[in-house]
Amino acid sequence: MTRKLSRLQPQNQYWYEDLPARDTLPDLVNGGETPHIGGELRCVDETILEISRTSSAQRGLALILGIGILVGLALISPFLVEMYTVDIGDFLLPALIMALMLIAVVCGACFLIRRATRTPRDLPIRFNRTTGSVQVLDYVINMNPFGRWRIELRSFNWNQVEAELVKIAGYNGKTYSIRYGLVLAGLDVHNGMVRDRIALVSGAGYPNCLRQLWAFIRIYMHEGVSSQISTPQSDGVSLGRCILADYPFLDFTEDGKRRRAAMGGIDWIVCFFVMVPLFWIFVPVSVFEYIALVLAPVAKWPDERGGLQA
Repeated sequence: MTRKLSRLQPQNQYWYEDLPARDTLPDLVNGGETPHIGGELRCVDETILEISRTSSAQRGLALILGIGILVGLALISPFLVEMYTVDIGDFLLPALIMALMLIAVVCGACFLIRRATRTPRDLPIRFNRTTGSVQVLDYVINMNPFGRWRIELRSFNWNQVEAELVKIAGYNGKTYSIRYGLVLAGLDVHNGMVRDRIALVSGAGYPNCLRQLWAFIRIYMHEGVSSQISTPQSDGVSLGRCILADYPFLDFTEDGKRRRAAMGGIDWIVCFFVMVPLFWIFVPVSVFEYIALVLAPVAKWPDERGGLQA
């Protein structure tokens, strides 16, 4: 059987599905795509649509791993101290190698903790109908946990933007997890090749809500807000929102109502047969997600405080 390929080249290694072209509108009459913003809307008017990317950071698991590594090292530290205080003359090389490995593990744990707690709380994306531009705040990091990390403003021309779904699946020995993402690809104006990609949403449990979000964006860029009624998401960090993000059927707030409206049949099946049985994994991760968000700084657009800040 021939493997499906993306129309976008070079192809994303996690490619799952090409979404409709930016200049095509959903067929709302004949049961086509249903536009829906979900709970990601920050603000909207006739000029600007701003969408949150808070849900794309996935901080909880990184914070758990980072803290867990440091706690584990602290528990075995008496053994390590005793081992290095005895005569290791005959085992000098293995002892040096182990010391370097321990330093690398500590640096890795610090990297995970810093990424979880210092990545700005939200790195939103703006669609501007007047200028035909797409702007996004991005956090540029490196592998040095003690180096300089910074916020950058990235820009795309709407006329050179396409969208695709990505799928990441993995098995950790106990559970099999599937996550979806919505990625925007900026094309080169000369040859149509992808020159840059930005994740609009990552870590979503259901692909249907991502298709609806892309439909919402396309309608907005063509028609503005006149044909759509949406309520911006509430500001601030909420423990309940973090926990219920994977369990919208238990969320009776406006955010939960929006998420349920965006879910399709397959999404409900995944929710009940994957998310519910694995609550003992997802709930602790969500709690640490909340802790990381509380500690994270707030990024500002250049026009809000005269420059990129966090």
